[in-house]
Amino acid sequence: MIVRAILKALALPPGLNVLLLLLALACWWHYRRLSLALAAVSLVLLIALSLPRVAQVLAHQLERPYPAVSPEQVVRGAQAIVVLGGGDYPRAEEFGGADLLNAAALVRVRYAAYLQRRTGLPILVSGGRVYGHEREAQAEIMARSLRDHFGVDVEWIEPASRTTLENAIYSAEVLAAAGIERIALVSHALHMRRSVAVFSQRGLTVLPAPTGYFARTPIRGWLAFLPRADALDLSRRALHEQLGYWVYKLESQ
Repeated sequence: MIVRAILKALALPPGLNVLLLLLALACWWHYRRLSLALAAVSLVLLIALSLPRVAQVLAHQLERPYPAVSPEQVVRGAQAIVVLGGGDYPRAEEFGGADLLNAAALVRVRYAAYLQRRTGLPILVSGGRVYGHEREAQAEIMARSLRDHFGVDVEWIEPASRTTLENAIYSAEVLAAAGIERIALVSHALHMRRSVAVFSQRGLTVLPAPTGYFARTPIRGWLAFLPRADALDLSRRALHEQLGYWVYKLESQ
């Protein structure tokens, strides 16, 4: 996981920009033109990916194929609801040191609770200790949050997965034992393409149940062409999803 995290950091901004600048510096004494070209590419990429307009286009490409679904559609198309972990907020001092969900995971859990209360379908939560040193698996925190904060019980907890691919592998095993073949898959709309692909590869019929759209309220006018830190973050998220999708696709061949 550490090697994978390092490679991911260097393949995506701003790590990619830093890598290009380091290469430019290494080439300076012997390859001046190449050095200047690498530095220019790094700067242009950093500026472009920091523009809200660019970030919105990248996000929209991933989110557009996955419109929101209604509880009625979920009831007709699924036997269970599967919620993917989105991260934790460990040792929250303001809550007595408890492990909680981060903002991304809370968005997913909130939508899963909404669907469960309106459909009655059982819920599976999926997510483990991503880095190995966490006190609790994400799935355990998700289950507690659904019960304590939303009044919704969880049927199955899958606490071993560390990646989206492992989410699919281990969740499919649990669902197969319960005779579940059709699921409503809850995650961010930006994450849905990669998630649907790997869950479908495990033999499940997947109804995408996206939430947390980033491109639904775009910044308009000239403000869309002013660099912003949050736009760079959104560009990075979108590129991460594209990269993850193609890596999984190549690994499955």
